[in-house]
Amino acid sequence: LSALVYVAFIPTMAGNLLFLYGVKSLGPTYASVFLYLSPVFSALFAILFLGENLEWYHIAGFAIIVFGLIIVNLSKSENARKN
Repeated sequence: LSALVYVAFIPTMAGNLLFLYGVKSLGPTYASVFLYLSPVFSALFAILFLGENLEWYHIAGFAIIVFGLIIVNLSKSENARKN
């Protein structure tokens, strides 16, 4: 039970506080992009620290997320140039 409480509160609070700091520093538009990287880091940490196997669907998911982030950032830069 204590491990569940620890996992529920400490990492969750730390992650949310760091994200809120990012929103304050970068603004909500740029900070929200980092939310899409959460599953990537979760999978990488599980592979590194828990000994999970890297499978093809991990790589496919990473590629889709990175491709989406590239599209979003390219469209943001194009909109900035137009204005």
